Amino acid sequence: MKKRLMALLAACAVAVTLGSCGGEDPGPKPNDEITTATIEIQVATDELLSRYDSFYEYTENETGELLLLTTDAAVQDFAFISVTYEEIDGELIMMDAGPFFHIGELTPEKPFVVRMLPIGSLPAHGVSYVDVDGTEKQIAIYQSGQDPDEAPPYYLVEFED
Repeated sequence: MKKRLMALLAACAVAVTLGSCGGEDPGPKPNDEITTATIEIQVATDELLSRYDSFYEYTENETGELLLLTTDAAVQDFAFISVTYEEIDGELIMMDAGPFFHIGELTPEKPFVVRMLPIGSLPAHGVSYVDVDGTEKQIAIYQSGQDPDEAPPYYLVEFED
């Protein structure tokens, strides 16, 4: 009796595990199902760039590193911006100091490539855009300073202007 009960429990566990695997991956959601876009940054290699038919491109500094910024949903009023700082009540506050380059719409199919020179530990560059839900966002571009095997060389941090 105990062997039958154990076999039955094992069969149920296998059935539940297999049933929860789902089916096909649904893939990316259409823009109308996404409530907020995700912007990602990577070093722009030839392999990454070859995935796109075209992209927007801006050179801020000829000797800088080539970076690729992508989005998973269309965003409006996208700009590559200068980031400055102001001290308010003893606290250093990041501020959007205006665009270097502006795009009406950034889409997953047509990303943004920038050649820029990171400056020190405080970011001097970023992006701004109007998100899917209509929210204005500002994001600073940070350089990690870590070995690429340990962490991505660049990352993004949202700030309020």
